[in-house]
Amino acid sequence: METVKDVFNKFRGALANLYDVRETEAISLTAITEITQISKASIKAFPEKELNLEQSKELDNILTDLQTGKPLQYILGETE
Repeated sequence: METVKDVFNKFRGALANLYDVRETEAISLTAITEITQISKASIKAFPEKELNLEQSKELDNILTDLQTGKPLQYILGETE
């Protein structure tokens, strides 16, 4: 099973040429929070938390979209 830490590392590596480290972390945190419905504090406190297969697939799809340059808010269907 994939963990929260695994997802952070995957996003960091895949988005390194598009965003700086802090922005990649913020994007990762927002995506994980949205998909898992776990608070940001819990995600940071428990990086070993395992994701289920559906969550992992959804996050992979988000990462693929991010790599094409789509904004996270657009991918998640949110606007401010």
